[in-house]
Amino acid sequence: MEEKQCRINKDGTKTNASAYTHYDDNLFIYQQYVEMPSITIKLKEGLQTKKWLIGSFIADNRACGLSCRVGNQITEWDSHWLAVGYRK
Repeated sequence: MEEKQCRINKDGTKTNASAYTHYDDNLFIYQQYVEMPSITIKLKEGLQTKKWLIGSFIADNRACGLSCRVGNQITEWDSHWLAVGYRK
């Protein structure tokens, strides 16, 4: 299935959206669009260029971890994850 990007315009309309509908019954978070960097990774299908996203986790008002994701523009079931946590 071809990947689609989701961009919300100032009037609230979507330019594109995921081809899948499994998130449609959830609440959505809208944020400023920033183009994600691309990275080439080796998968079992060979070298593929994917989007690279670094995120952070906060619990009880304290930073507690980060995650690295490579996948499509929109996070789907086929994304690859690396989560890193911190505990005293």
